[in-house]
Amino acid sequence: MPRNNKNIPVNAMTDNFCQSISVDGDSFNKSDFKTAHQYENLTQSHRDEGYTFHIVEKGMVHIEIDFIKYKIIGPAVVYMHPNQVHRILEFGNITVCSLAIKNENLNPDYLKFLEEIAPAKPLKLTKESNLIFSEIFSLCLKFFNQKANRLSFHLLKDSSILWLLF
Repeated sequence: MPRNNKNIPVNAMTDNFCQSISVDGDSFNKSDFKTAHQYENLTQSHRDEGYTFHIVEKGMVHIEIDFIKYKIIGPAVVYMHPNQVHRILEFGNITVCSLAIKNENLNPDYLKFLEEIAPAKPLKLTKESNLIFSEIFSLCLKFFNQKANRLSFHLLKDSSILWLLF
């Protein structure tokens, strides 16, 4: 039976994205959402426009990916393909680092690799792996925030590939 992806909202990459790449890190708790509408937006089933990678550094999140439920306790990494439907079911005191990238910014070999591994289950990280991912994220975030630097995009694009290679 073919999937009907047209009824599932797609979170588009917005102006916050540096030429189709986004890097963000944040800590939050359920109580940070002041209205039911804000929380509902977070927990609504959706797809993302780009390939997304989330490092759950600490905390807990219950997430549903392609209608399979996962309990993720940091440190862990979650990769989601643009066709994967997902939503947050519950979370608590979470720190997460995220990177999203559109396929036009991916080397064809990496794009092929990402297509082959989808769907991928969330992966628990060792302390050593978490440290490496955190350092790569920090580097990517620095490049992302240097919007006036003409080399920023290229440095970010090449550095973000490190997430894929690890």
